[in-house]
Order: sequence, then structure tokens, then C-alpha cells
Amino acid sequence: MRLLSLIGFLSGYLLVQNKADLEKLLYEKTIKELNFKINDFRSATSASYEKKPLDKIKEMFVSGQIREEDITTAQSKLETIIRDKLNKIEIVRITANAKDVRKQAPNIRDLRKNILAQIRNPQYDKSNPQYETLQSKIDEKVKEITDLWKGRSDIFVKKHPLLERLNLYIEFSKEFVKNISTEAENSRQELTDKIANETSVKLKLELNDPNSSYNKEVNIYNDKVFQKYHEKLKDSGLTKLAFEHLLVLNEYREMLGLKSLILNLKLTKAGYNHSIAMSKAGKIWHDGEDGTPLSRAKDVGFAGGVIGENVAMGYPDAQAVFNGWAHSAGHHKNMVNETFNCIGVGEFNSSWTQHFGAGEGMKELN
Repeated sequence: MRLLSLIGFLSGYLLVQNKADLEKLLYEKTIKELNFKINDFRSATSASYEKKPLDKIKEMFVSGQIREEDITTAQSKLETIIRDKLNKIEIVRITANAKDVRKQAPNIRDLRKNILAQIRNPQYDKSNPQYETLQSKIDEKVKEITDLWKGRSDIFVKKHPLLERLNLYIEFSKEFVKNISTEAENSRQELTDKIANETSVKLKLELNDPNSSYNKEVNIYNDKVFQKYHEKLKDSGLTKLAFEHLLVLNEYREMLGLKSLILNLKLTKAGYNHSIAMSKAGKIWHDGEDGTPLSRAKDVGFAGGVIGENVAMGYPDAQAVFNGWAHSAGHHKNMVNETFNCIGVGEFNSSWTQHFGAGEGMKELN
């Protein structure tokens, strides 16, 4: 009887010891991989350390040394630890890597020159048999500069230490704490967005540094347009879609190092009237029953010159119609034309008109 009691005692003791070992292994792995001390991070995530605890836990479970309920208990404790880590991620102050930002600023300037040269190339024309190839090359470069400009490039995001830690946790939670892995995925997206936004702000400051050799005139002009003028437009009666399109187009121009276009309310009226006419007719045109781009601008009292026009139909929002025009050579050239300094945007029932002009733009800023 004493022997049986001793065996029972020893079995219970061993079970507690194994359970304690399990909790220790899980706890240590979580703490070491997810702590936010930069000095500890690299050593804690080395290849040799990465595999050992997980392999040991699995071996203990397969060999029967630990029970499923022991894992559940350990996971419950881990869940508390991990939720605390996620809460810290939500309030953490993201700092962009200044070294990476400075390094990429010259690359953006080179990309700007490359993209504008390709768009303005006379060979970039729909009549050219190689048009699709040329468009694809432009798209590739535009995506590259957009990812950099918006801070979404892997150069900035993937190597960020906080995100690296969170990625390790997500892989770990899939193995042992599955019930909160969705929360972790959401935290990863939030953290990625924070990193991208902070990086984008820092990058624009680097590009717009008044002490740099970068085009100071363009920076000053764009700041004036966005800060002094665009805010006033919100109370001008301008339609929501037209204002959104103006922001999309001007961000594209700023990204490419060009001056922003000032929205001219006279040209906007002309564009709006033309969009109504096209919507009712169910087709698009430049010269038709309501006149020409130049005559429509004069009819609303626009005194400037150099009139250009883009028209489209069937696009539901500001970004969609921009994307359509950016994949049509003639329209694309108009949107990056440096001769224009003002624009009118008219939208009615998914019919769109861009009216480009010059001469009146600066008056709007005074």
C-alpha cells in the first residue's frame, strides 16, 4: 500500500514538474521573443533558440509527459501575457528609421525623372504597337515610387523591429494560442499602417527640406496650395467627388515632383455642365453640340488659356477615374503637363470631365 502511494506521489510530482516545465518553456519563449527591448531581440530570435522550445514542447506532448489540459492551462497564462503585448503595440509611438528614409530620398528623385521621361516620350502613344509594353514599364515604376512615397515599401515596413517581433508572435500564436491569432493579425495591420504613415511623413519632410538642393520653388508652391487654398474649397459648394479627385491628382503630381493644380471654380462649372451633357447622351466627346473645350471655358467666364481636357464615363469614384486616365497615354500626359496651373473637375452620374487651364491659377492663391 505504501509502495502504491509512493508511486502515486512520484507520478503526481513528475506531472507537476512537467507542467511547470511546459509553462516555463512557453513563458520564456513568449517573453524573450515578444519583449520590446531592442538589445534582447536579436539574441532571442536566433535560429538555434527559435526551434528548441517549440520542439521540446511537442516532444513532451507526443511522449505523454504532459496532458492536453496542462497545455490549456499554460495557454491561458500565455494569453494574458500576449494580450498585454498587443495592448502595448496599440499605444506604442512608431519611429521611422531615419537612415532608411534619407537613403531612399535620392531614389525617389531618380524615379521621378524616369517616370516623367517615359510619360512624355512621344513613343508613349496608343498608336504605337509597343504601347502596352511602355505602359507596363510606367506602371512598374509608378508602383515602386508610390510604395516608397506612402511608406509601404518593404524597405521600411518588413525590417521594422516592432513588426518583426509581432510577426514572430503571430507564428507562435498559430501553434499554441489560436483563439487570439485573429487579434494579432489585426494588430499587425494596424502596426503596418502606423509604420507606413510615419515613414511617409518623414520622407516628405526629407524631400521638402528647405536646406536641400531639391526644387524649393515647387515645395513652397505646393505647401501654399494645400494649406492656404484647398481648405477654403470645402465651403465652396464643390462636390465631394470633385474635391476627392483633386486631392488624388495633386498627390500624384506632388509625388512626381510637380506643382499642384489649383482648382478653378469656373472650369469646374464648365466640366460639370459637360459631364451632364455626356451623361444624358450616353457617350463622351470633346467637340460636340455643347461646343469645344475652349468655348465651354469661355462660356463660363474663364479668361485663361492653354485649354486641355480629359473625359471619361462609367467610373464610380475619384480614384477609379484617375486610374483609367493614368492608363491612357494622352490623358496621362495631360495630368502631368507642367504648362497647366489650374483645373476644373466635373462629375455627374459617373461621367467625368477634367478641364485644364493656365493663366488664372495664381490669382486664386492671392
